[in-house]
Amino acid sequence: MKVTIIIDHHPSNKSNFKCTYHQHFPISMISFFFLLSYLEFCSCFQFLQIGFQNRLQHISGGLVSSSRTFVPLHQISASSCSGQRSALFTPVVAACRSSSALCASNVENTIDTPTEPDSNKDSMLVENRDDVGKSILSLAIPALLALSIDPLMTLVDTIFVGRYPGSEASSSEALAGMGSASALLTLAFYVMNFLATATAPLVGRKRSEGDENGAISTASRALSLSMLLGLALAVILIFCGPTVLLDAMGADYTGPAGREAAEDFVIVRAFAAPAVLVSGAASGVLRGFLDTLTPTIVLTLANVVNLCLDVLLVQYLGMGTTGAALATTTAECVCAGSYLLILAGIIPLPSEVWRGDDKSEDNDHNANMKLPRMIPSLSVPSWSEFQPLLTASSAIFLRSAAIQLSLVTAAATVARDTLSYTSSSDAVMITSAAVAAHQIALQLWMLCSFITDSLAAASQALIADAIGQRSPTAVRNISLTVFQYGAVLGMVLGAILAFGAYGPSHVLIGLFTSDETTQELLFTVMGLVVVAQPVNALVFVGDGVLQGASEFVYQAKTMVLSSGVAMTTFFVIQTFDVSWPFQNSVEEFLTLFHVWECLILLQVMRGITAWFKLIDNEGPIKLL
Repeated sequence: MKVTIIIDHHPSNKSNFKCTYHQHFPISMISFFFLLSYLEFCSCFQFLQIGFQNRLQHISGGLVSSSRTFVPLHQISASSCSGQRSALFTPVVAACRSSSALCASNVENTIDTPTEPDSNKDSMLVENRDDVGKSILSLAIPALLALSIDPLMTLVDTIFVGRYPGSEASSSEALAGMGSASALLTLAFYVMNFLATATAPLVGRKRSEGDENGAISTASRALSLSMLLGLALAVILIFCGPTVLLDAMGADYTGPAGREAAEDFVIVRAFAAPAVLVSGAASGVLRGFLDTLTPTIVLTLANVVNLCLDVLLVQYLGMGTTGAALATTTAECVCAGSYLLILAGIIPLPSEVWRGDDKSEDNDHNANMKLPRMIPSLSVPSWSEFQPLLTASSAIFLRSAAIQLSLVTAAATVARDTLSYTSSSDAVMITSAAVAAHQIALQLWMLCSFITDSLAAASQALIADAIGQRSPTAVRNISLTVFQYGAVLGMVLGAILAFGAYGPSHVLIGLFTSDETTQELLFTVMGLVVVAQPVNALVFVGDGVLQGASEFVYQAKTMVLSSGVAMTTFFVIQTFDVSWPFQNSVEEFLTLFHVWECLILLQVMRGITAWFKLIDNEGPIKLL
């Protein structure tokens, strides 16, 4: 394979350079990928330098004078804008509106006056308690779409692979291989994607405090760090994923065809690692500015790309797991590229286009601004500047590692222990069916979790905003309201899953696979998935509230504790062979059921530990 690249590294640099590769296919593809990634990293922040800051200035909804004084929307009095009344919790549509909607005639008086906290802030929130619910829904509904779209990609892949596994594997073998690979990739992507969680509350708090430059600097560092971590993760997955890492996932126990499917899936998806982490950080930046509509539109586009490519590659071309991996990788790259172009100002905010904002005055305003040339992501920041992001990120990394380690251990244990308990001649077939059933159940679990996490995303942004404005009453009102919504949503999700799995024709189970053994195993564990939904909803809402309060270290400690209790309980159950739920069933069902029992225990422990912090009178929430 020959690849020739002629690149003009910078618009002002007339010197070009040429790179030519004569390599075998795998090495040339890897070299080509990392060369382009390096050049992208070196050049993308050059065009982001001005565009990125202009874009964040615009979506923050603030006003910038020649002296660079920043005034958030909530601090602009009603009298400063004819017909415009500011709200403490501005819905996403208003939070991202064009600053041209504000009257220029009264702007100078506002930005020359030092801003003071609103002494009537708490009473206004109590009098307008219903507005809290509206603000939560205005953020949660777009976030619901945004957060559910990503697991929908994997869910769509699972459906297509289960129905069209390819020519060299059965449905259960293909799903089993994909399950082992997905467990590894979920561990890698979500553990390393801690910046998405850390960025939103840090940017949101600085924005609400009026520290515009601090918000932009935090966002820039998060994007740069996510790209570097993505490149490092891609190297590890490409060279170690198909060998030692898949061995740890128990891929060998799914049979030769399952192992081959897992290797193909991991290698292709590894190339999307930088895109996945950049997309996560970018969505965190936008959530910090209370914009959840833009991520929704971008992720919808990515999901459409994934679906179309699944139909083409998996259904019509019969590429099986490799086709599903190519579809998802392409969609994730489209997503990351769209985010970078939006933040750079190359293409308009989708939320602006959706609402048809008039940007003519705003463009004139931005054109006359003197923005500083700073790229904090490529400079060496001081410890005081970098410490908040690093502290939050490291705590979230530990928390994510603990929960993903629990999920990975569950997937690997289903493969290993099912095979050891199975004495029949069809041991490999039953093991593949068990792993396939676990993969389907886990994807349904994750989809419901991400749906519930929309409330967590809304509470995260609003809690950070309220704490930044020093409003304890607002913090408590938001927390109580979002917990009420979470309880209702959890029960609704449980009812939907119960009807789909145990209703007429068991349509939900038949949708994913036609293999009878896999269907029988899936039917067994779906009861636990249904029961877990109300618990999951309250747990994820509690996570969002605590993250909005920047309680990252506490969450990391309690996650390690909860994971330890759940895994210890599982090994005790396995050691003493507790089989009462299956007195009339077969032994190979035991491990899968016990794994899901302990996943529910993990969620219960997370809920208990979060509750102690939420009601702590010395804590930031003081729920009761």
